[in-house]
Parts: sequence; structure tokens; C-alpha cells
Amino acid sequence: MLSRYTRPEMAELWNDQKKYETWLEVEIAADEAWSKLGHIPAEDIQKLKANASLILKGLKKSKQLLTMM
Repeated sequence: MLSRYTRPEMAELWNDQKKYETWLEVEIAADEAWSKLGHIPAEDIQKLKANASLILKGLKKSKQLLTMM
């Protein structure tokens, strides 16, 4: 999105932090479904929910390193 044409409310919905937070929520939901099917232990899902987080700065650095390879 071009920042000069974007309202602050829309920019907040489409920023990188929000995008990665949403991806994390989707991944956790998928893991919960796998757990219900018996492929992932339930206690591992609890650990994942308790410990899963992201640091945007670290993600950007990792992405830069991967694109350089």
C-alpha cells in the first residue's frame, strides 16, 4: 500500500506486524486441527500457544538473509 494514499486505520490492518500476527494465528489454528486428528500431542499445542511469538525485526533480518542466498 502506498502510505500517502492510505488512511491510518487501513495502514494498521495491512502493516507487516499485523500480517505476521495473523499468519501465526492461522498456523496455531492448523496445529490445533492436527492435534484433534492425533498428529500433534495436545500438550505440545499448549506449549506452542504459551511460547509462540514473533519479533518483526528478527523476521525482517532473516528474510533479508534468505534473499541474499
